[in-house]
Amino acid sequence: VTLQLIPDGLPEPAYDTVVKGNASAYSFESVAPGTYMLKASKAGHATSEYTVIVGDSDVLQDVKLYLRGGVNSDGVVDMDDAIHLLFYCSFPDEYPINQDGNFDGVGGVDMDDAIYLLFYCSFPDEYPLH
Repeated sequence: VTLQLIPDGLPEPAYDTVVKGNASAYSFESVAPGTYMLKASKAGHATSEYTVIVGDSDVLQDVKLYLRGGVNSDGVVDMDDAIHLLFYCSFPDEYPINQDGNFDGVGGVDMDDAIYLLFYCSFPDEYPLH
């Protein structure tokens, strides 16, 4: 898992680290006070971002990573995710998703993305997730 701490308003990370495993501790040494975006990424997973405010004391921020396509947070990518994404398109407050659902790479999140995700579940080589 790659973790980057990016100062507010800047494009590049000021601090970064790599940890191995699914449950690992991480830290950044001597971080200047300020507001940062903590970005966590791992191959095959959706990138997670958190706003972190650093002051005079240590900051604890847990990080969750979800499989790319696993919008309902159950730990697998399957047809339930495609159905959840369909519901999200009509009822986003009742069916939140944990990542950007633009899986077909066209425009915003819409029902075409749910259909694309459904195809991905059956034919992952022919329908890669963007």
